Amino acid sequence: MDGNVKNIETLGEQSANGLSSMSGVIILKVPENSTLADFGFVKSDVIVSVNGVEVKNFEQLQILIERKTEKKSYTVSLMRDQKIQNIRIEL
Repeated sequence: MDGNVKNIETLGEQSANGLSSMSGVIILKVPENSTLADFGFVKSDVIVSVNGVEVKNFEQLQILIERKTEKKSYTVSLMRDQKIQNIRIEL
């Protein structure tokens, strides 16, 4: 990933992002003209699943992305402004 991310680790982060559990990966920075920006991610998005598989932490996100590289597209579910949204990524 070409931005800065971190795991959801505190109850404050969980609550502030409207999450039902302390899992997910929050995007701290989305550089201009980056792959993340091109796909539609913005700062403070919390990635919660990839193709319906819950993302608990960054390590699991990396594994899911590596597995998905054989596919031409996948869906990332995220929390933005405490609402779930889906981003479809075409490779």
